[in-house]
Amino acid sequence: MVQLYFWFSGLFLLFMEEAKTAKENTDPIMVMGILGESAILPAEIPLGKKLVNINWSSRTPVAIVQPDPGTSFKLIITHQNYVGRLNVISLNYDLKISPLKMEDAGSYRADINVQADTTSTMTITKNYLLHVYRRLAPPKITQTSMISKNNTCNITLTCFAEGGEDVKYQWTPLEEQAIESNGKSSLFIYRRPEDAHINYTCTVTNPVSNNSESILVHLCADCLSGTFDPSCCILLSVLVKLVLITLVGVGFYLWPKIKQGRIFWETMQKNIPSLGWNSDFLEVFNIEEEEKEESLVHPLTHFPFLLNHLPNITIL
Repeated sequence: MVQLYFWFSGLFLLFMEEAKTAKENTDPIMVMGILGESAILPAEIPLGKKLVNINWSSRTPVAIVQPDPGTSFKLIITHQNYVGRLNVISLNYDLKISPLKMEDAGSYRADINVQADTTSTMTITKNYLLHVYRRLAPPKITQTSMISKNNTCNITLTCFAEGGEDVKYQWTPLEEQAIESNGKSSLFIYRRPEDAHINYTCTVTNPVSNNSESILVHLCADCLSGTFDPSCCILLSVLVKLVLITLVGVGFYLWPKIKQGRIFWETMQKNIPSLGWNSDFLEVFNIEEEEKEESLVHPLTHFPFLLNHLPNITIL
């Protein structure tokens, strides 16, 4: 009798362990979705089992699904964040979330209650892990260049994908060393000025999408040959801007003086005949062309000369 008792006890414990394994999946089901699109959490109701209800939850309760003879199912949303974004696929009671938000990512749990027999029910628990990704836009590539002492052009290409999670980078052609750091990929290239230009492509991928961008690499010598690679020509462009600013400043400073000189000479040419001065005075007052140009800037240069020839004019 004692041996029979232990045999039944062992059989019962084995049955309970098998039942526990059948009721809950310890490894979560991985589900991937795209931001703004949809994701489906599969319920997977066992064949031959009649569904009583499904309690969906995440960090908080999400929804309750109940079979309904009239509409095939009844959906009760228990969290405001999911209002208007949940639906049930009537054939298998899978839960559909659409459109997806980034905050939807995380762990989900489904407690599926089914009839084990005519008098009892059984709960099957399923766990899910939802990942939400963005579709990748074309990455951005920047180039920096520097000439070394041995006349080698050291070029660094940096590729960056915005809003990327689990992003992988690939360079084509991959001739030199590439390093990934802080969500970016840097490619180091060493060329001589006489080497041909090469087109490099950076391809970015995540679990739901991929995209790429290309750049034609200009060598450091292009800054002097007229190609004007921005990374090489920053200093030259700054110098050009400084020269332009200086010329504009000098122009603003001299223009009032030049304008004042022109007004002075125009006034003198109008008033000299009316003063009755003879031709001898005009010949004496005739100034060389170079002196006139200088007088435009300094209109009072000949003022003492004029005072000596204006006896009839009283200076107030």
